[in-house]
Amino acid sequence: MAEGGVSIKGSDAFFDYNCSDCLGRKNAHTEAIFYCPECNKYLCKQCYVCDHDVIGRRNVDKWGKPSTRLQFDPCPSHKGNAIQLYCKKHDVVCCPVCAQTDHK
Repeated sequence: MAEGGVSIKGSDAFFDYNCSDCLGRKNAHTEAIFYCPECNKYLCKQCYVCDHDVIGRRNVDKWGKPSTRLQFDPCPSHKGNAIQLYCKKHDVVCCPVCAQTDHK
């Protein structure tokens, strides 16, 4: 993979390692090019601010396994809930609160 900084809002792109800070702050999938084992964070070029020794992409075999946890987009109507369900009746994706209130 090329070293770069492609950032896509939402879930349009998938990388083997996503920047931990971009996912947390902007819900953006940005390719990580550094890993800090002490902070346990994957970092892109823009978020690389770390006082510890980091491991670059050339030594990605030392990064460990990426998180297999699925990343869901946040629900715009219900803060703190993720869009993770599909309503066949209305042909939309929704969070559990939406499903309970609007998609019975």
